Amino acid sequence: MEVSEASVQVAEVARRLRPLREPFIRDLFDLTLVEIAELDHDERLRGLLEASITENIVTALNYLERGPEPGDLDAPTAALAYARILAQRGVPLSALIRAYRLGHTRFLDAALAVLPDAVTGEPMAVVPHLVRQSADYLDLVCDRVGRAWEAERERWTASGFGVRRQWVDQVLADRQVDLDRAAEALGLRFDALHLAVELWPTDDVADGDVDRVVQASCDVVARHLGVRRDPLVVRTDDREVAAWFEVADGVHVDPRALATELVAAGSPVQVACGRPEHGVEGFRRSHRQARRVKLVRAASGRSEPAVTTYAEVAAVTVLAEDLDATRALVLRALGSLAEDSDRAQMLRGTLREFVLRHGSFAATAAATNLHRNSVQYRVQQAKDLCALDPTDPATAFDVLVALEAARWLGRAVLTRP
Repeated sequence: MEVSEASVQVAEVARRLRPLREPFIRDLFDLTLVEIAELDHDERLRGLLEASITENIVTALNYLERGPEPGDLDAPTAALAYARILAQRGVPLSALIRAYRLGHTRFLDAALAVLPDAVTGEPMAVVPHLVRQSADYLDLVCDRVGRAWEAERERWTASGFGVRRQWVDQVLADRQVDLDRAAEALGLRFDALHLAVELWPTDDVADGDVDRVVQASCDVVARHLGVRRDPLVVRTDDREVAAWFEVADGVHVDPRALATELVAAGSPVQVACGRPEHGVEGFRRSHRQARRVKLVRAASGRSEPAVTTYAEVAAVTVLAEDLDATRALVLRALGSLAEDSDRAQMLRGTLREFVLRHGSFAATAAATNLHRNSVQYRVQQAKDLCALDPTDPATAFDVLVALEAARWLGRAVLTRP
């Protein structure tokens, strides 16, 4: 088959794939997270991965329709941004390249499925041209994103943040590391009580303002905790930081008070806090706790509350590790009360207080600042919607667990109206 004729046939295959683009992207996104564990991080990175896959598929289809003229072709912007973030996070380039190979394989599977109806003549004669043209796109984009990853990794590693990150990564990974040298390089003491936080600005903060907002926010947290030493602050990527504060015995975070202090200081950030823990093991443990809190916050998709502590959501962090199972538990226990709506949220809040207070209408009214009759009305409405009886000792615990999951994980475990 002539090259020009083959290009026309390949272009028709690409056109036939366009209506299938959205489900293909969703399936490839889900498969990538399952097959390549290094890419299954927090909600932000998953969003960047989805954007990268989407732009790559759109660009690849345009390329195949237009024909093999790679001179003016470049990697999609979202793909380059995703590569740079992975470099900052220390995710190996090999994981990213594996994702592209996986995408190419699935793309060819989809193309071969529509091939018989898309071409005239013998379909197999088009296959070599389809494979070669799609492979050309793959090679070009992998080269571009690989260079972007390497350049960003070199820049990040050479920066002050990168050097600190390397030391911190070694300590957190529990590798054989000289703790005295690490402490000197990081400017902290490991034989102390540390409270770790994960901190990230809200989406409306411009990239150029991130450093200022982060520094101001860390100052607010330090004042709240009453610390005298500067915290260890490590950038995890261009919009997120991990920080450790050396605190005194008995110090704890008051999430509502700290949130108020951050607002007063004009610091639009989200903060996830671990518990104060002692020693190098405590340094690691408090960080793991803060990371788990951040995952809960990311799953909920909500911007409030601004400050969340591990003490508040310790049990929920376990539920967040298997969202499919937790979603099933919530639906089985709450039934129609699991709806993601303002009304259902209001009723869940009242019912939660009612269950926590052992079915006392008076105590619930006092806790919610509602009239007793209003509490009775709301509880009855909630019970009518609930699949399990919250007043039955045999099922009350399941209802309470489901209510806590719904409260903190939000849309990740609730049903659409």
